Amino acid sequence: MLAIILGIVLSIFFWGPLWTGGTLIGGDLFSYFFPQKAFLADELQAGRWPLWNSLTGHGYPTIAESQTGVCYPPDLLAYRWLSLTTAYNTIQISHYLFAFVGAWFLARRLGAGSGGALLAATSFAYGWFPPRICLEWAIVTGAYLPWAMWCAESYLQQPRRRFLLGLCVLLTLQMLAGHFQLAFITQLLLVVYVPLRSRLRSRFRDLAALARNDGDNFLAGAAGSLSWLSIYTAILLAFPLAAVQLLPTWELKQRSQREAVSPEHQPAYGHIPPAYWTQAITPWIWYMPQVDETVNRLPRFSGGPGTNQVEAHLYFGIIPLGLAFAGILYGWRNRSDQNRTLRLWFVLGVLFLLYTPGWFLPLTQYWPGFNFFRGPGRFGIVTSLAVALIAGVSWSQLVARYSTSIRTVGTLLILTLTAVDLHAVAQRIGYSRMLPVPIAELRNASPLKALLAQETQPVRLFAPMANVANLLNVSATPVYLGIGPREYFDPQFTMPVGPEGGLNPAGDPAQFAWLNQAGVTHLLSLQRLSTSKLPLELIWTGADPLLTTAFGRSAQEPFFFYRLKDATGRIAWENPSDVASAEITSYFPREIRLRVESPAGGRVMLRDLAYPGWQVTVDGQPQPPETAGMFRAVTVTPGQHDIVWSYRPASVFWGAVISVVTLVGLLSASVLRRRTRNI
Repeated sequence: MLAIILGIVLSIFFWGPLWTGGTLIGGDLFSYFFPQKAFLADELQAGRWPLWNSLTGHGYPTIAESQTGVCYPPDLLAYRWLSLTTAYNTIQISHYLFAFVGAWFLARRLGAGSGGALLAATSFAYGWFPPRICLEWAIVTGAYLPWAMWCAESYLQQPRRRFLLGLCVLLTLQMLAGHFQLAFITQLLLVVYVPLRSRLRSRFRDLAALARNDGDNFLAGAAGSLSWLSIYTAILLAFPLAAVQLLPTWELKQRSQREAVSPEHQPAYGHIPPAYWTQAITPWIWYMPQVDETVNRLPRFSGGPGTNQVEAHLYFGIIPLGLAFAGILYGWRNRSDQNRTLRLWFVLGVLFLLYTPGWFLPLTQYWPGFNFFRGPGRFGIVTSLAVALIAGVSWSQLVARYSTSIRTVGTLLILTLTAVDLHAVAQRIGYSRMLPVPIAELRNASPLKALLAQETQPVRLFAPMANVANLLNVSATPVYLGIGPREYFDPQFTMPVGPEGGLNPAGDPAQFAWLNQAGVTHLLSLQRLSTSKLPLELIWTGADPLLTTAFGRSAQEPFFFYRLKDATGRIAWENPSDVASAEITSYFPREIRLRVESPAGGRVMLRDLAYPGWQVTVDGQPQPPETAGMFRAVTVTPGQHDIVWSYRPASVFWGAVISVVTLVGLLSASVLRRRTRNI
């Protein structure tokens, strides 16, 4: 209870506006995660499971892209029953609390007193994560790391099956959250930690048993050295349990920009230059304006990939770091099981730290798992946890000789100083800022959203700040996807880039030809464009409460909303004629109904992404789906036809089957074991 109370207090201290309905903005929040969560909330509240996101660009498989967290139980509950801002804030705060309590339990399991465990939890939960709050994946999946290690350590100390079951469930949930890198790091740490820890523990038992001439305990210790095999089994079982998420993601990975290491996917991006490690001791030198430019000028192993202050952040608090060093130095010769374990954590913390500069990427970037992710600096989360745990146990050992009152006062003092220290650093790093208003709910006050809703055919909007226009409930391009279909990164399918990197205000025929071919019907601009020189019709200008806040503009800076003249829209005949017609009669993310008519027949294009799982019927009869470039197409005979495109992904179906079968098998085995034991 003490850990929960302090965890809540710290969450208010660090993220007070989130408790009162405020909004986080900056970094990837509004350009990536908020549009995804808005789509998730809208679909769940409409009673639909969002398998396909039709708003971002030409669409993408929602589960496969994974970061929406469609299969993650906390997301399904929060975004179904709460407002968008409340749901997002609840997920963030609850996972900070979850990480804090998990680190507390792990420190206690390793021998820390209550005060030392609180220090460890504070250092871990509010050292590594706060700058990364602009990246939702950090706290949502990082919170599971201490809990997974607690389950493993608990089983090694007390081999009870409930710890194995807990580990399996935790690893499954961590993968269902859809942000896989910290899940991968958790699994990697377990694979390394468990056999080493098991061996250390069995050696300690062996020596103790031999000293007592205790043959039974010696045999028990030898048998216990194999307990890590049970933990490995629990780790492996988490994969089929999470298959409903993993199978679609694997399918997309094979068809994405991350199919292989390339300039679009460079694993070395987001490393920590070795000189930047000194931030752990002298943060005031580094945490200043323009620190990103400073960090990128530091020598690094490879010349190309850069980094930034968030990815390269690694700070534990001055007091926890000092206690950790003192604990290792003064406890190195202590041969107790507790100190052996702390030394193991120290070694692992150093090993994972050595990976953060990217020194080993020439080797590991081609290994399964390592090559899928960017940001070797993220491996520093293990170093952060190691420092926190060693500091917590060291503090408990240091104050053990003193009275309860002295221990209490001393613990309160270092907790306060550490929290203030971490908070001060968190204010100087990161791309997010707090706004007192729930700007996601400003969607209902958006005049542009209301104007777009009046269109009779589905809109595709070309807009700045990729993905943000999705909050207007329209398809928008260009896109920003961490793992996306490779067509979105293929030069033959992307808009020709203007001299300043975007739409050329002076007009570029190639760009407007691409807009038409991509099914774009409207354009949003931050500046007035010439309607006399460009094929545009101005239909609205003004400030929009939602976009003005999201873009960080003032109310005096208007937006300009245009309709593209002669835009063919989302549906078109491949060889159009004056007498051919085509219209969309209903449009939902997973099902689109069309009515077409032509005296000659031919191919009808739907300018949405062609992707496995999309099926088509013509007048109720299944037809083989075709592709036209990156788009869907189907051939029809002369006359009038009703066409229905529907999304039924086999990868999601078989993933769900594997997950359900594995779950039923585990439950059946558990019930059978209970009945057998009671006979």
